[in-house]
Amino acid sequence: MSATPCLETYQALQSIDKLRGIVNWESWKLLVMANARALRLASHIDGSAQRNPRMPRAREAYASAEACARVLILGSIAPELLLRLCELGLQENASASDLMAWLHSMVSTREADVTAHEDLAKLMRIDRKDFPSMDAYGKEALNLWARIRHCWPSSAILIAATSILEGMKQYNEHAYQGWKHFLVMKKGSVSQQDLLGLVAGLRDRQDTQQTTIESVDANAEADDKSIYSHSSTNI
Repeated sequence: MSATPCLETYQALQSIDKLRGIVNWESWKLLVMANARALRLASHIDGSAQRNPRMPRAREAYASAEACARVLILGSIAPELLLRLCELGLQENASASDLMAWLHSMVSTREADVTAHEDLAKLMRIDRKDFPSMDAYGKEALNLWARIRHCWPSSAILIAATSILEGMKQYNEHAYQGWKHFLVMKKGSVSQQDLLGLVAGLRDRQDTQQTTIESVDANAEADDKSIYSHSSTNI
């Protein structure tokens, strides 16, 4: 990332009052978006920027702009609000558009109910087939879960676990059955660590098979080396 975009972003932060909550949400958002447009970062904040471009130079430009957009948002949030985001489970790799969605659902009381119910509906519809990889699927599921957690603290984890399982069923039936049995055994009492463990352990069926094949091949190769070494010693 060049020094110029960084410098311009930090200069822009001087003109933006810290976001404190609903009291200055509208004025804060107006200033952030105005500066983002001037810095050509608006598409990263509204989520319309093309992700994962193919060309190396385009990927570098995307990463630079994304980093500046994140600094513009995080640098203009009051410390207590930033702490609240961390307590809700904000991931350090959240995109700039994810950050705006989190803030909107947390401080914009005028539309908080609508936003929370939309996030809940998305979570209950989430499906592996709509994502390029299981990792991307799990990341979005956790983002949605974290945003609804403060609205439905007692049931959000179970809702997320059930929704994630149903969405990945056809991609890994074995894992699905194992986790389904686990949820039944827990009688719905699922911890945050259980949910994180579920997402961390998700793999596409073909990925799991490939891992197994590679493991078998590695073991076979080790056995061959052992046999060869033994034969050489006897000679």
